[in-house]
Amino acid sequence: MQTLFVANWGIRFEVVHALMHVLGFWHEHQRPDRDTFVQVQPANVDPTRANEFAVVPIGNTYGLPYDFASVMHFGATEAGVNGATTIVALPPNQSQQATMGQRAQLSAGDVEALRRTYGSLQPPVITSASPSSIPSYQAPFVTLTGVRFDETSRV
Repeated sequence: MQTLFVANWGIRFEVVHALMHVLGFWHEHQRPDRDTFVQVQPANVDPTRANEFAVVPIGNTYGLPYDFASVMHFGATEAGVNGATTIVALPPNQSQQATMGQRAQLSAGDVEALRRTYGSLQPPVITSASPSSIPSYQAPFVTLTGVRFDETSRV
């Protein structure tokens, strides 16, 4: 069973971000090679969210380059204490600073990672969803059951 909490159903790609976790994807800024591309500012991170900035040594890069535009990348000030900067793009990628945290579309890297992961015959299988319908004015918990889900403790 996987429980998914979406705080704001009105932002389409916030929902996509959460669903990418359900499909087994980590945050882009948690990749094992992230320190080559970005620098996390731990002193600025809300301590209750510090785990969302930890490098995941077993995180899969899918053989793809670091993706500043990934829907799975936090913005530069996300989880920052009083709006402080939490992630800084390192040289020569400083021009990507404003790209991080975009929630307008899947990046080309997101699409390719999804293809490489689920272009096989073994995608996750959702056997049920509860509740089965959701009023548009309500932001409830949705529970999905099925097989081949990852990151069940992180979403």
